[in-house]
Amino acid sequence: MFLDVTTSILELFTGVGIFLVAIIMLSKIFGKPSERLHRFFRKTGTNRFVNVGLGVVTVGITQSSTPTTVIVISLVGGGMLSILQATGLIMGINIGSSLTSLLFVFSTFRIRYFITFLVFVGAAIKLATKNEKWVYAANICITFGLLFIGLGSMSSALGSNEIIVGFFEGIFSRVTFPLWLFLIGTVFSALIQSSSAAIGISVAMVASGLLPFESAIYIVIGANLGTSFTAIIASLPGNRNAKRVGLFHVLFNLLGAILFLATVWPLQEVLVPWYQGLIYDPTIQLSVFHIVFNTVTMLVLVSFITPLNRIVCWIIKDKSEK
Repeated sequence: MFLDVTTSILELFTGVGIFLVAIIMLSKIFGKPSERLHRFFRKTGTNRFVNVGLGVVTVGITQSSTPTTVIVISLVGGGMLSILQATGLIMGINIGSSLTSLLFVFSTFRIRYFITFLVFVGAAIKLATKNEKWVYAANICITFGLLFIGLGSMSSALGSNEIIVGFFEGIFSRVTFPLWLFLIGTVFSALIQSSSAAIGISVAMVASGLLPFESAIYIVIGANLGTSFTAIIASLPGNRNAKRVGLFHVLFNLLGAILFLATVWPLQEVLVPWYQGLIYDPTIQLSVFHIVFNTVTMLVLVSFITPLNRIVCWIIKDKSEK
């Protein structure tokens, strides 16, 4: 048992290492701004709703919010995105991630296996040619592949360990106080770097009757906050603006969590039965709730993007302001 847990912890830190290497590579790739990308983002401008929509679409393509967030942070670090544009994209990424969690329930298809294969594709290209454009494309392939390998390693390290998963399942089935459930969901999602995994366990427990839906919703709120801490890790190798975007991601999800805890917790005796009356299938109730959570949070906070940006810039000041 000790060896299994130790192995999982080592795999976790290995995944973190690969993840950080991929982030550094992304920062270097996007460190030289291209005129084409500049033109594209100049067209999107500061329209927050356009940027939110781009975030939703991008996650819909990649089927994973964390790599998309990392890319956004890298673009900010490379000077291709302003903080205002990036924060709009982050809001859209949150909604896109909740749509992905709904697809997770209906399908077992995993696009990440095809993306990790890009490491081989990139290596083959670099061995076959020295052409600068092809080598650049190969580096992008390798970086994306390593990014998903690192995420997969982090997720499988703890998410697939029966002892650790069983431990959390035992907690989820016994703890009923909403704040504790929220904190447990936050910690669990932060550890395995995947809100979908935490939500998937919760869905399975609700479907089997081990966990009441009114308890599971607090785990979902916590899981949504926990997965945003990946943005902090991703921003560490970047510049101040990259760190500000990472902080914004956590702040945005934290405010959304506070909003829903303050609303759902005191009114759960009324809201939960009403919601369950709308959606009868317990296997999709949590995924739909995840979508509602992120969409409502975006609609409430989208008008406050500028003040929130000022807050993160105040927390992470420029050198001249210290």
